[in-house]
Amino acid sequence: SKSGSGSKSRTPAGGSIKHLQEADEGLPSDFFDKKGGKTEAGPSAKGSEDPTPMEDSTSLPEGFFDDPIQDAKARGIEYKDPAEEEWEAFKKEISAEVAAADEAQAEGELQDTEERQLDEIEEQMQAWSRVRDAEIKKDQVDEKLKIVKSSKKEDDSGDSDMDDDNMDMDEFLDWRLKKS
Repeated sequence: SKSGSGSKSRTPAGGSIKHLQEADEGLPSDFFDKKGGKTEAGPSAKGSEDPTPMEDSTSLPEGFFDDPIQDAKARGIEYKDPAEEEWEAFKKEISAEVAAADEAQAEGELQDTEERQLDEIEEQMQAWSRVRDAEIKKDQVDEKLKIVKSSKKEDDSGDSDMDDDNMDMDEFLDWRLKKS
């Protein structure tokens, strides 16, 4: 008496399996068939084939493989280690800082050298001033000595006066004596 439509699936008890029939309608007809004799990744296929097929490299998303090197290789790009990139960036920053420090040090050394040269020039000028003062005193002593000698020629009669004059002149000529 329940023999209505034979196209619907029935259970052995005579109930309808409508939800299974609807699920089958959404799948392609060859869904459960093996494609081209290939099996899905099994133990025998894994050992014989390269785990990174190149023909599907464009269709693989980033991060498909757990190993980042293998992932980059499968996608056909160069692998860049993040730690290595960070190290290179750090080296660039440090080299820039070292260059700036070297430049500042060179500038400081140049300024110190200029100051030292100016101090040395000032000391040299003071030394030449003392030499000039000594030459002026020498000229004054030479003039006094000429005057004494000219008066000595005129006055040859008094030997005792001459000894006193010579002693006074010795004081002028002895430049090593400290004046007190």
